[in-house]
Amino acid sequence: MKALHNNADAFHNNTDSELTEALRRGEKGAFEVLFLRYWRQAHRYVKGRVFSNEEAKEIVQEVFTDIWHNRGDRQIESFKTYLFTALRYRTIKHIRSLITHKKYWDHYAVFIPKSIDQTQLDIDYDLLADALEQGVERLPEKTKTVFKLNKLQGKSLPEISKALNLSEKAIQYHLTKSLKALRLHLKDYITPLVAIVFSGLV
Repeated sequence: MKALHNNADAFHNNTDSELTEALRRGEKGAFEVLFLRYWRQAHRYVKGRVFSNEEAKEIVQEVFTDIWHNRGDRQIESFKTYLFTALRYRTIKHIRSLITHKKYWDHYAVFIPKSIDQTQLDIDYDLLADALEQGVERLPEKTKTVFKLNKLQGKSLPEISKALNLSEKAIQYHLTKSLKALRLHLKDYITPLVAIVFSGLV
């Protein structure tokens, strides 16, 4: 039996496949390297869908924790593919929990055709998240900056005003402009899902 290595330095030059195999054996060092290798990309992916820095961190940490705890039970062909599939489903679960918490689910369910299956529902969430992300990137530069500072980074109006040397009235103008533009961009997604998303942005 190969000796276990807890030091990440021993794994820095290994490929994902080698690290995944070492992870399956319980090598903490390999897990740490995989975590460091994909943390930023994973966090950026989730944050673009939940619009909350702290919630994104929590989701990513939960997924990595689950991977470690179940390291010997699952066959992982591609770590990156496995990771982002897990992130996608954990994000969908998180959004559903918000819907339930806010008592929107019964309202949303009325609009779901009886014939629709769970896979299609998952796709709807994913498509909406992608559309939102694209919509944000299409905003004018200053409007996009204000939107990201406020909605993605949680900065207050006074903090943004100081950082960008703009009045709070101007900041509010850009926020209003961004929400109007996103609603227009999402005109083909006008469902309770959009209402739920915007209820968390306004």
